[in-house]
Amino acid sequence: MGVAVTLDFNATILDDSLAKYTLFFDATIYSTVADLVITAVSGATGTFDSSGANLPYSGLPMDGGGTYVRVTGKTGGDEAMNGLYQVTAIASASQWSVTRVDGATIVTTGSSSCSIDENPIDSPDAIIVEDDTPVDVTGTDPSDDVVFTFDYSGNTQGGRTASEDAYVQARCIGQSGAQYTQTTVQTIPNTAVTIPVSSNIERNFQLD
Repeated sequence: MGVAVTLDFNATILDDSLAKYTLFFDATIYSTVADLVITAVSGATGTFDSSGANLPYSGLPMDGGGTYVRVTGKTGGDEAMNGLYQVTAIASASQWSVTRVDGATIVTTGSSSCSIDENPIDSPDAIIVEDDTPVDVTGTDPSDDVVFTFDYSGNTQGGRTASEDAYVQARCIGQSGAQYTQTTVQTIPNTAVTIPVSSNIERNFQLD
């Protein structure tokens, strides 16, 4: 089943002849881990631990393979441990070895329910959404809104499950007027959807 998706650009983007846009998946697989503990080892290195063996690893290389994931859901004093991690080794569904991508020091957290998201945006594993032909949804100098068909029942990019809603973010940047912009996370459901993409005008001032 195909779903019509419209990227609704504002006039600032349409007027910028050098504007470039890309539609990314926010992530392709979201796994809830009911008992995630992030354990400090040294500096930005540590482990993900699950006493109930709830860590997802089906389809992931057992050596980690440089896989990037995003952790969300830590709260309170542990909130700073949300973010992007590179998986360096997978011992089992009970423990992974990881490194924080931003280089921040890992602090051991309590056990809590969190999401581990695979192929997240802002990581080297980020995936561009394909239309139903399949071609990446990206381009330059849009002269009008971009309309494409998303293969709702068949798209399995990045291991995502077909016939489920997709969560995406559009990014756009220009060079002759349109500032960089990124949408909030948008949903592609099983019905037609419009995603507004708006950019502010770049204003540069020269002081004499």
